[in-house]
Amino acid sequence: MPSEGINPLMPSMLNSFRLGTVVSSLIFQICFQIPVLSFSIDGRKAPRYAESSVVYNVEQKLKKLIQNIKSRSRLVTLSEAIEQSLLKNPRLGASYKKIQQNEWNLIAVRRQWYPNVEIAQNNSYNFLSNTNRNNNQQIPFKTLKSTSTALPTQISNLNTLTPSIKLSWTFFDPSRSPNINSSIEELRASELLFNVEARRIVLEAQLAFFVLQEQQQLIKNYQMILNSTSDQVAITTANFNAGNSDIAAVEQIRSQQLQNLNLLISTHNSLAIASATLAGIMSADPGAFVLAAGEIALVGEWKISLNETIMQAERMREEVQISLAQSSSLNWTATAIKNSYYPKLKIDVSGTYVNLNTEYENGFPDRDTSIGTISSKEKPSSSEHTTWDNRVALGLTWKIFDGGINTAQAQAKQYAAQALLEQAASNKLTIAKEVETAYAQYESSKLALLTTEELVKSASNALLSVRARFNNGFSDMTSVVQATSRSIDASREHAKSKRNYNDAVASLYRFSAQWPDDALPALSKRVQNLK
Repeated sequence: MPSEGINPLMPSMLNSFRLGTVVSSLIFQICFQIPVLSFSIDGRKAPRYAESSVVYNVEQKLKKLIQNIKSRSRLVTLSEAIEQSLLKNPRLGASYKKIQQNEWNLIAVRRQWYPNVEIAQNNSYNFLSNTNRNNNQQIPFKTLKSTSTALPTQISNLNTLTPSIKLSWTFFDPSRSPNINSSIEELRASELLFNVEARRIVLEAQLAFFVLQEQQQLIKNYQMILNSTSDQVAITTANFNAGNSDIAAVEQIRSQQLQNLNLLISTHNSLAIASATLAGIMSADPGAFVLAAGEIALVGEWKISLNETIMQAERMREEVQISLAQSSSLNWTATAIKNSYYPKLKIDVSGTYVNLNTEYENGFPDRDTSIGTISSKEKPSSSEHTTWDNRVALGLTWKIFDGGINTAQAQAKQYAAQALLEQAASNKLTIAKEVETAYAQYESSKLALLTTEELVKSASNALLSVRARFNNGFSDMTSVVQATSRSIDASREHAKSKRNYNDAVASLYRFSAQWPDDALPALSKRVQNLK
């Protein structure tokens, strides 16, 4: 199997053709004693045909365009294109963020097992005016009666400090474990989705690279055909000026020359599109282009049979496993909803500390105590009272009946889970179809490589022969134009068959869930960068 593109006109054959046609034309003119530059009829010189400068000017501008593209481009191999796509494509970063999102969702669900601790503190300051003091207003009665048997009438302010702490722990909740299992399955599904996105990016980079290679090969082939056609225009024009050809032949070959030039221009446009597409997949800088290093080559063979490829795809494809993981997640969610009917047990532990600080304007009033009467000199100016309140409570919550709402919601989740199982079965059918299509393309493209290679050789030889016959007066220009068109078609078909072959191999890797060479190291490096 050839690994390089077949040029429709090989350089050695082209050089010998140019030399042979020019020499044979000169010999033909000398033998019949026809002037090379002009001829006359009845003493009058026939008009000379001057070649148009349009082709030359367009070719020069096209060369500048090519140089501009090359100056903004860098050469990449297929491995480099895959590596850069995995390392830089933002779609892969967005997919990994979903994994991290589900990781934290799982952490949040697991932390529901932890107890809750609340700390609160209430401070109150009461500054009493004279009126309030006289009328005993804004004074908490329950607080004051614990510090004195009689209401003090000379309080200036009250300072109350009440910090509290509360611990609550629901240590038995039958719905909690199913919710954790549901989150685990969702996390697994997101990890599988990340692999699917990575495989999609790899395949897109491969297909874009092969298209770019095809366009570069076509440009090379079309340029050689255009050069050969331009030589034929020069020879035909010289023959016309010498009286050996008619104007129809000149215009036919010039029309073919212009068509070849337009084909070359459109192929350069396709090249720019393919380059920009691959640069976008690789996340290159805006305005940058990439070009494929080397000529289009075959990427290898697929050595697994069709049945083995299908079995491997159905076993390893992430799309099937994603549907199964999502179905399992919904089943666990349905179980959690049903378990919400079971009782929940919790324990509450709380403690409250109260500190009451009372300040008096002129000290306590005179009163009798067990140790005697306090004199005015011994009256304190403030008093402080503290208490500590601890409580432990065991609670039970049991939703016995809610009208069947949770039962209906659980049933809906179960049906959604069953739908995903059916989706997994449907995915298997789709996967088998994808493998069969890619395998058929692989087999047909192998045959097309053989036929198009021979087609290129045959069309090239036919074109050389027809041109030589025309230049020696044994054929017409129509045959030359038709041979040129067939050579162009053969070149296009051969390049297309190579691209189809490479596309098929890359698709078989993708559809059978196999990574191409150098893909996994780049993917592992990207994951490390994203963490």
